[in-house]
Amino acid sequence: MKLVLFYISLFTVLTLNAQHSDIEKSIFEINSKIQNSEKTLQLKWMDSLVSIVKYKTELQYDSIVKQTINFALKLDSLELAGNHIADLIYYKNNITGKPEEGLKLYNKYIKTYEHMQNSYALTRFYLNVADSYYYLNDVDTAVKFYNKTIKYAQKYNKTRLEGFAHLYLGYTESDMGKFPEASKSLKTAIDIFTEVKDSFNILSSKNALSILYSKNAFFNEAEKERNEAIELAQQDNRNDHLISLYFNAATDYRKIADYKKQIAYLKTSLAYNAKSENEMYLKANILAELVIAYSENDSTNLAETHFKELKQIYLNNKSSRNRESYIFALKSLEFQKSNYSNALTYGKEYLTLRKQKRGYEEIMLAEKFIAKVYQATNNLQKANEHFVSYYTLKDSITSVQNTKTLAYYQTLYETEKQDRKIEAQNTNIELLNVENKNKTQQLTLGVISMLVLFACILFYRSYTNAKHREIVQQGFSQELIKTQERERTRISKDLHDSVGQQLVLLK
Repeated sequence: MKLVLFYISLFTVLTLNAQHSDIEKSIFEINSKIQNSEKTLQLKWMDSLVSIVKYKTELQYDSIVKQTINFALKLDSLELAGNHIADLIYYKNNITGKPEEGLKLYNKYIKTYEHMQNSYALTRFYLNVADSYYYLNDVDTAVKFYNKTIKYAQKYNKTRLEGFAHLYLGYTESDMGKFPEASKSLKTAIDIFTEVKDSFNILSSKNALSILYSKNAFFNEAEKERNEAIELAQQDNRNDHLISLYFNAATDYRKIADYKKQIAYLKTSLAYNAKSENEMYLKANILAELVIAYSENDSTNLAETHFKELKQIYLNNKSSRNRESYIFALKSLEFQKSNYSNALTYGKEYLTLRKQKRGYEEIMLAEKFIAKVYQATNNLQKANEHFVSYYTLKDSITSVQNTKTLAYYQTLYETEKQDRKIEAQNTNIELLNVENKNKTQQLTLGVISMLVLFACILFYRSYTNAKHREIVQQGFSQELIKTQERERTRISKDLHDSVGQQLVLLK
């Protein structure tokens, strides 16, 4: 059959790409079982194969899972198909970076989910679709789907998925400038993950909340959340979280011009990154920040040393992510070396890259850098143009931050006011409960006392009656004995007189 032939041809590719003998062995065994099974059992082994190659592009996960979904739908196995569709959308969003293909899957399979009873698959489906819209910058639609996910998660009691929905909703609301709403969503996520004891996502939520506070200049609040997260991450040996937590701390210290602490936290972040299995994923970012920090603090030699390492990473992997980090560091290094022409070229390229993404702070700083370069070359007109762009963005961000600060503290005040009201109500309820409890105890004690008193009275009456009966009985017994004695005496006397008279008569 065509399906078996597909797996035979696919298996040849898989074995060539398999990096470990145990994976290769498992694929051989499962492929053999797929070929020698039929229908339901065949689907079972196909599902097993998917679990082995899950999210692994080099093992052709995409092709295998699509075949499995189609075969599952053919056999009306909607639950299994639903789980794999949700997984595939996640794969498109987060592994291959193609959220538009995730939405195509949503449009293709939405009718399938209308008949599905698997609440877990259904909830994950909407969560991943929301992510697709988020990655495509359609934040309004993303919010609708995150709220839809929350609704289904609550309906089907999928608490952990509800936590994810609140966490991602917080990210989205933050991007939309809805700071109080984002803060509330992230705090809800923390509460949910605390309830289900998911320490990994407690850290993710706290990290997101600290970044949110930092973006809006709440540095004390950001530090508090981050320090709590760092302590928890150290307890659980969550090195990957510590990388980003220390990196974000360094970013905050840069904002308040404490460059000594900035460099210290960047070095700590780099040290934890060296322990990570995905060391290269964030290393370029950290090195770029170190290069700039050293170059701006007159440590050119250290900046050059770290830049050489960064350059080697970029030459080995010229991804857009690494290119951005490379240009970010190179522009500052060229400026410190007074190579203004190169600094301007790289500065403009970096500005273009940043405008293609979110992050007004990065765009603002890029504008300021270009202004400084023009200023250094005495091109004051161009310098003023970019300074105007810089200050326009800065004033806008400051205005937004002030508005958000007012909104945040207003929300915080209202929340605390409501909490105090609820606390007062709870206190009153507790007092009423105590009062009712005392009344109940008093009533119970009174009833028990009455019962005891009644029992004592009954016991006393019973005792006195018994005593009286005993006295009467004794009197009766004594009187009976006396009567018997009198009767015996009378009989004895009668007998004596009668016998005496008879003797006299006989004589």
